[in-house]
Amino acid sequence: MNETTEATPKRRTIAAEAAASIRKELKEAGIKVDSVKSKTFAGGDSVNISITDAPPAVYRTAREIASRHELGTFDGMEDIYRYRPDDSGRPRAKYVHVNNQMSPQMRERIHTFLMDTQTDYAENPEGHPQRDYIYWTFCASREWLHPFWSEEDLGVEL
Repeated sequence: MNETTEATPKRRTIAAEAAASIRKELKEAGIKVDSVKSKTFAGGDSVNISITDAPPAVYRTAREIASRHELGTFDGMEDIYRYRPDDSGRPRAKYVHVNNQMSPQMRERIHTFLMDTQTDYAENPEGHPQRDYIYWTFCASREWLHPFWSEEDLGVEL
């Protein structure tokens, strides 16, 4: 017997649909992403977005786009998840995270900047007690890093 069976199309999870929608919106906004991945787990799902060396204005836009695809927020004080109503019909995941990674080139630029401007850092850069904290503060905040970005990138007037 020669029977042909049609493969059943694979259904995407809601989180995968949210990831695809986020990817599309970020592309339309001109934001270059490294990856947009979804996960499903007991009790929910998530979408993780990775970008590299995004200036603050771009990072804020990416977070804004991502937040439209989040079901709500976790309230740690009361240990509950608070759902947000949404009539847009867009796919949403329980948790949506935007991770702004720091490239080795950006790390080197920051290191050079700190060596040139921060005396206590320049005296002992490798052994500085807050070295990692300083790097991650640069990566997370970057609002005050005007030597690296223009006013437009920062989204503020300098």
